Amino acid sequence: MVPDGSGQARPTYLVGAPVPTGAGSAERIELYYAFPLDQEAESLSLFRSTVVISGIALTLFVVGIALLVTRLVVDPVRRAAGTAQRLAEGQLEERMVVRGEDDLARLATSFNAMADSLQRQITQLEGLSQLQQRFTSDVSHELRTPLTTVQMAADVLHEARADFPSHVARSAELLKGELDATTAAIAKLWVSEAQGELVDACLQLHGGYGYINDYPIARAWRDARVQRIYGGSSEIMKLLIARSL
Repeated sequence: MVPDGSGQARPTYLVGAPVPTGAGSAERIELYYAFPLDQEAESLSLFRSTVVISGIALTLFVVGIALLVTRLVVDPVRRAAGTAQRLAEGQLEERMVVRGEDDLARLATSFNAMADSLQRQITQLEGLSQLQQRFTSDVSHELRTPLTTVQMAADVLHEARADFPSHVARSAELLKGELDATTAAIAKLWVSEAQGELVDACLQLHGGYGYINDYPIARAWRDARVQRIYGGSSEIMKLLIARSL
């Protein structure tokens, strides 16, 4: 820094060298050339400002690009997460919107296919659950009905055991004390099938006349067929017996 005429220090480039004062004189003086660096300083300051502004602009541009790319990538994932949450809450009709043909569009297509599959499976499971509940209710009803009927018959036989022979009275007592669902199902099935087989055989003896309501066999045959249905159908009785084996 070299002061100028006003005394203000300015950046200056100095070049100096010893110079002889005369041809035959050994005395030398130091000669300096001063080159002001004001213009170079201004150029350097301008370059520095340009670099700083360009760096800030480039940083903002990169940040903007990163935010845009992140938004383009994260938004579909966020929408997929929201759709998945609504599906988990039971809104099975929710689907993602498919836009374009890029990877995100393929992701949305695959997600919708998965949602359709889940909806079909859940619908099937709901149908199977309702069928199971209906079957359980029917079996419970079919189980209670023959058990109640046979218990009533067992009570009647037990009360009248005094009029029976000793072995029949003993059977009535055992039936009263050891009656359970399986035994009731076996009794109901055997009685219904035996009655049906007997009436069917009797009907064959009458030929075509056996189906006319004017004949007692027709009414007996009709009543016997109903026995296989109400009070616990024969198919349900077979199922209950099979489960106890």
